[in-house]
Amino acid sequence: MNRSRSLTILLALLLMCLAPQAASAASAEYGSLDADFGSGGTVGDVRVANPTALVIQQDRKILIAGGSPSAPYAGVIARVNRDGTPDKSFGIDGFVSTPGGGPVYDMKLLGDQRIATVREGNRVMV
Repeated sequence: MNRSRSLTILLALLLMCLAPQAASAASAEYGSLDADFGSGGTVGDVRVANPTALVIQQDRKILIAGGSPSAPYAGVIARVNRDGTPDKSFGIDGFVSTPGGGPVYDMKLLGDQRIATVREGNRVMV
């Protein structure tokens, strides 16, 4: 066996031995819930029925959009802090009803941090 082929086989064996360790390190980092968020990594009721969109802002606050739990044809956006508590500085106690009819289907942040939404009837609102 030539030296080049032996080196290739040795390198392949080394990579196969290291792959499970890399995979387990990745799963520990990305496969676990964030214990600092909410209660054990989850938040209960965010006052959004059938959430359809989620955006993380630059300050790591989280916007959640969908329908209103109390008015079936109204759109809503809730914002929670990094720890999962409602952001009381957003709307009324962290919750905004969007004008017009229909739930919010999708949302994106614009460069100036304004919120653009896609609504029922192919309407875009900013």
